[in-house]
Amino acid sequence: QIHGQVRFVASQAIQIIEGAIVTHNNALSAFHDLKGVDVLITRLEKEMVAAKDEQLTADADLMKTDNTSETHERKLVASRRVLLFSIVNCLTVVFHQESNSSTTSNGGTQLRKPALTFVITEVMNYIESYGGVFAALICTLLSDVMNSDPHVVYHVHKSGIAKSFIEMVKGERINTCNEALEPIVPPVPELIMALPNVIAALALTSEGASQVSQSNPFPALLKILYHPKYVMPR
Repeated sequence: QIHGQVRFVASQAIQIIEGAIVTHNNALSAFHDLKGVDVLITRLEKEMVAAKDEQLTADADLMKTDNTSETHERKLVASRRVLLFSIVNCLTVVFHQESNSSTTSNGGTQLRKPALTFVITEVMNYIESYGGVFAALICTLLSDVMNSDPHVVYHVHKSGIAKSFIEMVKGERINTCNEALEPIVPPVPELIMALPNVIAALALTSEGASQVSQSNPFPALLKILYHPKYVMPR
């Protein structure tokens, strides 16, 4: 319970910082001087690693008692969800402010580091656990960074981020006897609108465009327009 309260307080603090960055010109420079981006990404990774470890422990205990297989999910408490959302939202604002100012954008630099690469891949691989709203923020951050620094597109493909994203868009095979893939993207408008932006950013380079063409996520993307999960969501 104490950890949950600390997360809520941290979320409020991050939102205050985000507001200051948007409304005060000098706030962004001060934020960088204090290595604010590094602090946020470190905490973001720490929370996701903790969620992953907690789930692996729970799965191990369940396998001992019920002899069941590992679950493909992450169970997130409310306080952790709020903190993750606040951190990614703040990072998106920071990177966007950098792209609109004379400040050198370090979004590409951060994305090349293992921490942010792990965070984005984790969300893509467990999108049903993290939710569509949070995934929409991650996709917006990813497309913004690639558009402001096209050189990072190579890393996105090489590191497996692009592979996880494409697999998320294509969906999963529910029935092994059926080759058709069932979509797993949550029916969240912000996420669905963000998907084409990421695909376009993945194809900013000739090599990236070739890999996007080979993976061909477009039929799955168009399927959203008529699949019952999206046309008639519950």
